[in-house]
Amino acid sequence: MYNFKSLLCAALFTFAGSASAWETVPANVVEDCTWQYVNTYRGIGVWIVEYRSTNAGCPFNTKLYDYRVRQIRYH
Repeated sequence: MYNFKSLLCAALFTFAGSASAWETVPANVVEDCTWQYVNTYRGIGVWIVEYRSTNAGCPFNTKLYDYRVRQIRYH
């Protein structure tokens, strides 16, 4: 029984750690931009915050934080 509890706790900690990590799309983006808040989109199962770049030299125009799947998307 003790081994089962230990295994269950280890699995929960693993999933909790991976769920709290943020992923960027495209991967490994290093940004040097200034962002301005634009809008928040909320619905059933959706929570996205949109930002626009204020830098002329920024390679991306839009940054979206998707809190449901923990992704930062650049467009």
